[in-house]
Amino acid sequence: MDGAAKSENPRLYDLWMWRTATVAILIVAAVAFTTACGPKSLASGEWTLSMLDGSPPITGTEISLELRDTSFSSFDGCNKLGGPSGQTELFAKPDGAFGISNPVERTDIGCDTPPGVMEQAERYARALMSGIRYEIVGGRLEIADLEGVVRFVFLKKE
Repeated sequence: MDGAAKSENPRLYDLWMWRTATVAILIVAAVAFTTACGPKSLASGEWTLSMLDGSPPITGTEISLELRDTSFSSFDGCNKLGGPSGQTELFAKPDGAFGISNPVERTDIGCDTPPGVMEQAERYARALMSGIRYEIVGGRLEIADLEGVVRFVFLKKE
C-alpha cells in the first residue's frame, strides 16, 4: 500500500499494516520452531541387525544399533561402539542422508566364541563407517554405502 492510499483511507492502511506484521511474526516463529526442534530422524530408535553384507549375523551373536538425534551406540556382538560425547556425531536425516563422524570409540574385549565373531565385528565397524544413505523399507532399516550397496539390514526392536 502506498502513501496515497494511506492518506485516502487511514483505517484501511492500519489494518493492512497489522495483517502484514502478523504474517511476518508467524513466519519468523515457524522458522524458529523448525530450526530449534528440527525434523526427527525416521531411523531413531533401537535396531537389531538381520543382514551384514548379504549374510545373517553369526549364530549366537546379536548386533544392535541405537540411533538418537545426533549420536549413536552400538554392540557388534563383542564390543560396544559409540563416540565421545560432543565429538562424534551421527546424522540420519529425514531425506535419507546418513553418516557417523570420527572419532568412534570401541571397547577392546577379545571374544573368541562363537568362531568368527571378531572378524564379523571388524566387518561391521568398517561397514558402519561407510554408510551414507538409509531407507526404511517395510519396517526394516537399510543402510547403503557410496556405491549404493546395501551393507546392513536392521529390524526395529520392539
